[in-house]
Amino acid sequence: MSKQRINLWLPFPPSVNHYWGTNGSHKFLTASARKFREKVVAAARQNVPFRKRLGISIVLIMPSRQERDIDNYNKGLFDALAHAGVIVSDKQFDKLSVQRGHVAKPGCCRVTIWEL
Repeated sequence: MSKQRINLWLPFPPSVNHYWGTNGSHKFLTASARKFREKVVAAARQNVPFRKRLGISIVLIMPSRQERDIDNYNKGLFDALAHAGVIVSDKQFDKLSVQRGHVAKPGCCRVTIWEL
């Protein structure tokens, strides 16, 4: 039995700093996070959810030369993948690779997920 693997081209994710907002003790998704989630759902529509232990490779194609911390994009991306039904939970990931790609407007990210 072969192991499942998918490749997705997704829009550039919002930074974790702009993914969730707060109103007192209430946490909510920002408008940019909701829009990103919708686009991930549309891109992942044909995929069966992964249920096993996983590896993920992320290449961030930057929308501009602005300095960015590449670790700020994982959490929102994982949330959107779970919301889209690609994964059950980000707790499934045992292997993670994040790479800064070139600069190309409007930015995007290439995601490869595979069963370990």
